[in-house]
Amino acid sequence: MRKILKYVLIIISSILIFILSGFAINAGTEQVIINSKISSFKKLGVYQEDISTNLVKYYKVTMDGERPGYTMSGTYMMPGNYGDIIASGDTFVVNELLSFLKNFNVGGHVAIVTDYYRDNDSTISIYDSIEATGMELDENVAKVTNRSYWNDLDYFNSCVCYRTHLSEEKLDEALSVASGHLRDPYNYSFTFDTKNKSYCSDLISKTFDYVGINLNRDGYWTTVWDVMVCPDLYITYYHYTEGGIKYIYYVG
Repeated sequence: MRKILKYVLIIISSILIFILSGFAINAGTEQVIINSKISSFKKLGVYQEDISTNLVKYYKVTMDGERPGYTMSGTYMMPGNYGDIIASGDTFVVNELLSFLKNFNVGGHVAIVTDYYRDNDSTISIYDSIEATGMELDENVAKVTNRSYWNDLDYFNSCVCYRTHLSEEKLDEALSVASGHLRDPYNYSFTFDTKNKSYCSDLISKTFDYVGINLNRDGYWTTVWDVMVCPDLYITYYHYTEGGIKYIYYVG
């Protein structure tokens, strides 16, 4: 009986190692593609000396017919514009080892940038995003958040904004879908009850799947890397911090 149990445990362990290894290889491959896309976007940036400072360096990317890749709040440049997907490959988890494992295998966090909501008297504004988070102390649900915190180094060292070629009408539909998931409990299983529960990248995947954009091409859990690697998305904004200096690349 002990021998049988031993063999069963060996088989189970081997299967788990195989699955985790495949997951890690897939995640690593996606990161290579994402970094290449970011590098290509950065090469289009033209240094804006007149608005740059010692602490913030601006690089403008020109794309004909495109809305800006940011939203202005006074003199403050907030990442993303209406309908954009805002994402980061890194986010802080209390334990450094857990942070590394999470960030490498699934990425950091992702949200959808909102407009003034058009269907009712909601308080959603152009400065907000809709996102699902499981890291809050008070309420772990899909909710509306002021997205200024995407510039906070305590959360993210970098962030990227992606855009689709969808019409404004389709973006309105997508935002309506995302709004319909507000108050969804966070799905810690990442697998079960996905209709009534959501995690961050799953919420964005369900939102855009409704309007014909598939953000989960590998068919497994929708990770942040899956969203960021999607060929139907293109970059409109990117920032990162290095050596105490913030570098911002933006369509404008």
